[in-house]
Amino acid sequence: MTNILRKSVLCAGVLVCVLSIPTGCDAQLEAPDTLEGILSIPSLEQETVPTETKPAVANPEEIPEETMEYQSIFFRPEIEPVTETVPETQVVSEYIPEVQNAVSDWEEAYYLFLKHAGYENQLAEESNKTDIKFLLLYLDGDDIPELFIQTTSTAYFYKYQGFQVIYTDSIPVSNYSYNFFYRPYKNCICTTQGSMMADGTYLDVREYEPSATEKSGLVLKSEYCYPTREYSYQVYSEMGMNLDFDKAPLLDIHMDRENNLGSSWFTVPDVLDVDTRLCRYAITEENLTAVFGVQEDPDSENFNQKEE
Repeated sequence: MTNILRKSVLCAGVLVCVLSIPTGCDAQLEAPDTLEGILSIPSLEQETVPTETKPAVANPEEIPEETMEYQSIFFRPEIEPVTETVPETQVVSEYIPEVQNAVSDWEEAYYLFLKHAGYENQLAEESNKTDIKFLLLYLDGDDIPELFIQTTSTAYFYKYQGFQVIYTDSIPVSNYSYNFFYRPYKNCICTTQGSMMADGTYLDVREYEPSATEKSGLVLKSEYCYPTREYSYQVYSEMGMNLDFDKAPLLDIHMDRENNLGSSWFTVPDVLDVDTRLCRYAITEENLTAVFGVQEDPDSENFNQKEE
């Protein structure tokens, strides 16, 4: 009997302790009436596992025009355009306008220039002429691309004007990555120069403009120096370099961040690298025919008569 009384007293004491614990909500909360609620175990039915969703593929028609500004026919867009399938019952005309097969004057000019190695005078000092490729970039504001010839050390570019291929300038590529940068339709080219161990590297920006003469292509307007390290500012300023920081925002260059070049700049990688976004070719007869659409070798004598 004594043991029974002791157990009764003990149970009563535990019950009093449980009831005396403050709940924080006083009488507003109802006491749990299930074992699960008393033990504070969350219900498995309340747990939801988020399902992984794949990112939606953007529709090219919904891409803002500003993001597609620099995707010319010489660049492969990352998003392939959606092509419509023609129903079997629909009759498709086989007529193709002759204008689609026509080769423009600038295409003939670049074709003959590359085929007959008109660039040899500029590349005469190149020690290795095997790693040479050509590409077409829209450097100025018109609808005719400029011809670039890239090697492992230099990029040469030419402008078509007045039935002539005019040599414009050559730029030494970066000593570290062998690439260069350009702003499509903005007449700007940039390379990384300097030394990482000595005075520091800097962005060498060249801005071009149309020549005052009719058949001179583009001429260098200004050249700027933008050090990539703050301690180099004074060093290059004392050398007489043009550190025009007021001009930097207009050139889409930002000195307050790690990547100084803005999004309007496009990178042309090392001539030995393969970039799927860039169409770049070795100078071969097959490539010249494919790029410029020349089916038969143009008569160079007749073509030269166009200059008169």
